[in-house]
Amino acid sequence: MFANTQVLEQFDIPEEILRNFINAVGTKYLDNPYHNYYHAVHVLQSVYFCLRKTEMHKFLCNIDILGILVSALCHDINHPGHASDFEIKTDSNLSLLYNDVSVLENMHAHETFMLLQDEEFNIFAKLDKADRKELRKIIINAILATDMTHHKNFTTKLGEKSSVEEAFDVEDASARQFLVDVFVHAADISAQVYTWEIAFKWEERINREFVMQVEKERRLGLTPSS
Repeated sequence: MFANTQVLEQFDIPEEILRNFINAVGTKYLDNPYHNYYHAVHVLQSVYFCLRKTEMHKFLCNIDILGILVSALCHDINHPGHASDFEIKTDSNLSLLYNDVSVLENMHAHETFMLLQDEEFNIFAKLDKADRKELRKIIINAILATDMTHHKNFTTKLGEKSSVEEAFDVEDASARQFLVDVFVHAADISAQVYTWEIAFKWEERINREFVMQVEKERRLGLTPSS
């Protein structure tokens, strides 16, 4: 998928380094019922499908496309199998570190860039400093956008636009970021648009994780999440 979007050539990313990075990302995902590496690949495949089968690429620059692919793959890296509110309820180190704001999403972004610190996995090594800085911003914003607290804002903002051209402008960096954020967020919750047989299996998996969180909350004497 990375190769077919031509970002390897555009940003001089060696295939071996990309493979190392993807393998490393895979090892960082935990064996959760839902938030696992299969989910990450599903989200990556979903954004790739949109890039290939819709006109969204016309409203993006190449660096945005690279940012979409990386953020889709890494958006739930090291997910513990429960929601951010569990971290907040338990006054966890993560909730203290990220001040109760998009706790898990901030952690996923941090874990992504910690991996990229290793030269064996650094697919951005040959980008110039300005591009690396821009790409970091794109990826962080996209991963943070997967926090479901942003969902209503996205739908409201999109609902106010009368056309695709009004909503998105390739010359406007903020409009491109909004498109990146919306597509990664949409891909994250897109399992429901699969065929019923597949969608049902994903639904069973997310329900299993919700039940596991409630059981943990009860063991700790916390009010179960609804």
